[in-house]
Amino acid sequence: MPLASQAALLLGLLSCAAFAASPGDDAHGRGLKAPLPTGFAPTFKPENAGMWQSNYPTAGLFMIHANVLKDGKVIGWSTVSRETGFGTALCDPLNPKTWPGPGKRGQKPGCKQILGKNGISGGYNHFCSGQVTTAKSEVIMFGGHNQDIDWLRHFDYANGNEKQMKVHSQPLNSGRWYPGVVTLADGKILMVAGVAKSGCSNYYVDLKTCASANNPSYSTYDPNTRQQSIDRFDMREQLADAFPQSTYPHVLLLPDGGVAVVAKKSLVKYARQGDGSLTGTSFKRVSAWPDRPGPGLVYPQTGQAILLPMEYPYTKMEFIAAGGSRKDNATQFTPASDLAWKIDLANPAAQWESVGRMPQERVMGDSIILCDGTIGFFNGAGTGIAGWGMPVSFTYADGVSYNCQTHCSMADRDGVFEHRAPIIYDPKTGAFSERDSLAKAVRPRLYHSSAVLLPSCQVMVSGSDVTGDTTAEVYSPPHLFRGPRPVIVSGSDSIVQGQDLKVQYTSQEPVTKALLLRTSATTHSMPFDARALWLPFKPSSTSGQAVLEMPANPNLTPPGMYMIVLHTAKGAVSNAHIVSVFQRK
Repeated sequence: MPLASQAALLLGLLSCAAFAASPGDDAHGRGLKAPLPTGFAPTFKPENAGMWQSNYPTAGLFMIHANVLKDGKVIGWSTVSRETGFGTALCDPLNPKTWPGPGKRGQKPGCKQILGKNGISGGYNHFCSGQVTTAKSEVIMFGGHNQDIDWLRHFDYANGNEKQMKVHSQPLNSGRWYPGVVTLADGKILMVAGVAKSGCSNYYVDLKTCASANNPSYSTYDPNTRQQSIDRFDMREQLADAFPQSTYPHVLLLPDGGVAVVAKKSLVKYARQGDGSLTGTSFKRVSAWPDRPGPGLVYPQTGQAILLPMEYPYTKMEFIAAGGSRKDNATQFTPASDLAWKIDLANPAAQWESVGRMPQERVMGDSIILCDGTIGFFNGAGTGIAGWGMPVSFTYADGVSYNCQTHCSMADRDGVFEHRAPIIYDPKTGAFSERDSLAKAVRPRLYHSSAVLLPSCQVMVSGSDVTGDTTAEVYSPPHLFRGPRPVIVSGSDSIVQGQDLKVQYTSQEPVTKALLLRTSATTHSMPFDARALWLPFKPSSTSGQAVLEMPANPNLTPPGMYMIVLHTAKGAVSNAHIVSVFQRK
């Protein structure tokens, strides 16, 4: 869709009714080894509640995995089913013609299933994989499920031409169910841990049965040559100690080219070594930060965690970790935590700093960097854990009932669903939006949900197989209502690291700032490769043009796709322009 038409589309989407939030009980952390925060974090009342548009069909699929592509569409997938196979959904929620509505009889609305019953899986179960999106709008999936746990799939989107789309599949050196992945400064992709047998990840597994499933290794993959390195074991100490909760570790590229790995509650720094080649690259443990206070952050008591936007000159890289379960070894009856902590990963001597208690507890939520530089916490539950439980029946806010018999929720089984409203955290002030001050989605999004940022600066949430949901909803945050929005008319389609980015725009108010955000790739509360940077803004001598100074350090902008968003002095944000950033040779 042309960029200039996105603003007009947004006006149509915002005409839909907002759903009011309702109150619930506060939750307080218990049982931490570190001292508890003494009180709640400061809060603010948003200028409005934002708005939801609901009931966008996802082609009969649970959108458990989701990536944003170069053209702004969203690609998603789940596990195998009798009806859809290893199906893949391609969604275009910014196109009003794809939304259900009056006068559209005979037209199947919502996402469409592409590439038949194999989709982008290559015929190998890609459920529970780790995923990234490249600068070429390719989707690469590492690991998988059951018998296909040791496969890699490399999908070429071919600019959306389905006849030219291709999937390359190849075996991995070892099985990786729930691996962590990150793109490095030279475009190679680092895959870390996961387990070598599906289901062997949590504190109640039979360790005798799962002992051989421990995979405390890492490997690198070059998307240009489609070759991978051998498995290396320099991270064994941390990963083996975290097992069987070594799955979906957060792997974060640092400004010096090393990586930080969060496994369970440990946080360790590794320096990159070698000649830069695939076979000559390794990572050496150089230091460790203190453990994150409180229970482990990972499956099945998953918290929300993400890098905060970096401020020029990029000397600080803060990582926020919030929510999760109140205590380790949580069950379906354990309340979620409302505690939040952050740490500066650019400082090897940094300590975890309490952000204070959030206005509402949350487990299994999704974190997203929003277009105004705030953090949105979406989806999730108030009690319970990830996983599949006993039969249960629900009735949703739109009156739809779901009688679950298998693969049912182990969270919020009372059906109250008090966590359909997002919470926004402002890194500049350290404040959260007040509880229930933002609009509620219609459907709960519990285990196996996803959330991505669209080029319209709206958020699309989807998934939740435990509530039988094959729809998506789109949220318009409060900052989209701050008066006339700038419109990016055009901009650089691709650049190399360190090269200035040029944009042409129209705006009724002076544009003063620009935010660069990595495009979304998410599953299981994991925002792979997520990062954002405030760029120095240099207005051009020609009205409506700007040159944005990209950082010279390639570790700050690893190759991939990024959204650029312009800001006015009044806080209005533009639509996003997606640019491909390639490796600087």
